[in-house]
Amino acid sequence: MVWLDVLIPDLTDRFSTENSIIAGGIHLIPQLFVEHFNSTTRSGASQPADVVSNCIDTVVNAAKHFNQFNVDSDDSIKISKLAVQLRQWFSYWQGVEHHNQDRGYGKLARDIFVPDSLQSVLLCREIVLDLETYSEIRKLAHLLAVLPLTTCTCERCISMLRRVKTYLRSTMEKERLNDLCIIHASGEAAYEIPIGEIIDEFAARAGTQRRMILTFPSSS
Repeated sequence: MVWLDVLIPDLTDRFSTENSIIAGGIHLIPQLFVEHFNSTTRSGASQPADVVSNCIDTVVNAAKHFNQFNVDSDDSIKISKLAVQLRQWFSYWQGVEHHNQDRGYGKLARDIFVPDSLQSVLLCREIVLDLETYSEIRKLAHLLAVLPLTTCTCERCISMLRRVKTYLRSTMEKERLNDLCIIHASGEAAYEIPIGEIIDEFAARAGTQRRMILTFPSSS
């Protein structure tokens, strides 16, 4: 009985209305849209125009949810502009799908890659080379890409905070604490930081107010 008392609230939080709205944003991924469009239209469940409209509404609702937490109006997603871009976006990838299907009849030389993840959406040629045409789609894809799927990321940061903010570092400012946490979380990427350049910049900023005497072990 105790186990059910824990399980039910967890399932309610995981499959809440808020999470469902956010998850609807992944319909902007072309591969998912094309598969959903083909399966729905072939089964006769909906008309092609209705499928596209439903996908646009689903993605727009996710964007509206993100805008509720964005206090900067310049960085917020323009909903009306997003709807126009999504219609053009889906139409383009429908054409690409027909392009790839016609390849078997000898009309085309090769397939065109259809992005199947948020990362591939942000790196695809249509987004990288034409930032203005799909500007709002790019904003939404960035937000969805950095959204943690579970609470593990947050819990990991709390555990990391105890290792970074020790008793000897209890008086550090917020900016330095954030920077140290980012370096700690970066893992192996932190070893690529140019330590020599950082020391030179630190010494230049300090000026004559402090003397830096650094002793490095001999290489011999």
